Amino acid sequence: MTKLTPGKPLIRETAAFDYTDAIVVELHPKHVRLRLKGQHGGLEMDYTEILRYARKLRGPEHVKAAR
Repeated sequence: MTKLTPGKPLIRETAAFDYTDAIVVELHPKHVRLRLKGQHGGLEMDYTEILRYARKLRGPEHVKAAR
């Protein structure tokens, strides 16, 4: 079980492989960060932005059905 501490944000980190590159995935409370292992920076995406993109990929017929 994860111990939650007030005032200290919880950040989860995991990794995936793309051919020979290790990709580090950091889950922050308000965004996701993707970066190559051993490097700083990378790509940050807000969770609402990810959901908006996923809905766009599903197409307008799925949006109408959900309402």
